[in-house]
Amino acid sequence: MRSYRRARYVLRRVGTVPENPHRIAWMKLASPIALLIALIGGGVVHAQFAVESTDRAVSVVEVEAGSGELAHHDGVRVRVDSQLTLAEVVRLAGERDPGRVEVEARQAQGEALQRASRRWLAGAPSVFGIVVDDSVDNDDGYRQWDTGLQLPLWVPGQVAPRRRIAEAAGEAAVDANAVHALEVAGLVRAALGSLVLGEARRDRTHLDHDAELAFADRLEQAVEMGEVAERELLLVRGGVLERELACFEASEALARAHANWGLITGLDRRPAVWREPPARGRSFEEHPQIRLARAEIEQAEATVERIERANWGNPSLTLGSQHERTSRGVDWDHRFVAGLQIPLGRADPVSSGAISARRDLAEARRSAGQIERTLRALQQQNDHRLELARRRVENTARHRLLATHHLDLVERGFALGEVDLPALMEARSEARGALWAEREAEIVRDILIGEVNQALGVIP
Repeated sequence: MRSYRRARYVLRRVGTVPENPHRIAWMKLASPIALLIALIGGGVVHAQFAVESTDRAVSVVEVEAGSGELAHHDGVRVRVDSQLTLAEVVRLAGERDPGRVEVEARQAQGEALQRASRRWLAGAPSVFGIVVDDSVDNDDGYRQWDTGLQLPLWVPGQVAPRRRIAEAAGEAAVDANAVHALEVAGLVRAALGSLVLGEARRDRTHLDHDAELAFADRLEQAVEMGEVAERELLLVRGGVLERELACFEASEALARAHANWGLITGLDRRPAVWREPPARGRSFEEHPQIRLARAEIEQAEATVERIERANWGNPSLTLGSQHERTSRGVDWDHRFVAGLQIPLGRADPVSSGAISARRDLAEARRSAGQIERTLRALQQQNDHRLELARRRVENTARHRLLATHHLDLVERGFALGEVDLPALMEARSEARGALWAEREAEIVRDILIGEVNQALGVIP
């Protein structure tokens, strides 16, 4: 009878049934449906749940929230831009990233080494001049002038290592640019993932709050009519306050995500399409960090060879002229002079830098080995995490179906007076939690796909 009175009150409010005491039988039949309209409907919050079964199709949960009492303010907002792509964000963020300075320095070094490897001489040429005068002693008028040009020459085998160094430095500059872009892509992916997840959690808390607020408002009408005890309304109002606190926490976390996004990218907008397709068939050798490490090994090996070749020193070719007169009144004699200077012995390996170069080579090899091991471990870890995330999506989807089915049963029992209000509130909370758990699981899975691509060296 209590359910009947509730249904009669609600149907009178919505104007679907006239106040006719002779239609009690129809009202009793309609009371479960009317009660659900009163407690869950009303145009403010509409929740449609469908459960998978053998005789009923499955539909998707819909939540349409109206305006509640809580103001949704998150400070500086990052708006969604449908024209912006993830690749464009990475490019813009890379231009303002501090690591760009190192990349430019590497590029300048590679260009300088390329120019140096094309030089015809082993060093800068030099000119000299010599004057001989006997005025200090007998002053017979003897004079001699010697002028010339000295040209440092390459020793056979010295040019090839320098060209190898230049080529390796050029490749390292290209790879360093890719590594920098990949590092920036990792920062952008992490910031974007936090932003999207924060938006989802903000939406969840605000929709939960609006749903509970609408439920409390409808329940308050039943309290005024004496259909529901006031203690039950207080219980619902307490839940509204708890969800309001959750809204504040979610908004604060989202504001931090907004600030971090602006700090990294310098943008107040984010891409509308942020999910990445998983990379397939990508070789481990294509990873920018692996390529950079191997280019640095090649450069270190060529540097060791260059220093060892240079230990013998460089010969010098001298081309010049000699002008002489023996005494005053005698004509000048002019001669052409050519000479070759060849160094003897080798330079000390410590002073020449050969020992330091070998140590740098060992360090480059060790660093490359550590990078390769770390990346392989990270790829295996991310593959495992992604598989777990996919299973989590499947499990949360099943949990959502069970929770919505359970809510359907509880709502029917509450309409018939067989279930109390706390049980209904718990079922509603569990159903909404299961729905949002599935959505968050899908977001986390998509974020992990980006992390897997990051570990594989994929640059958007």
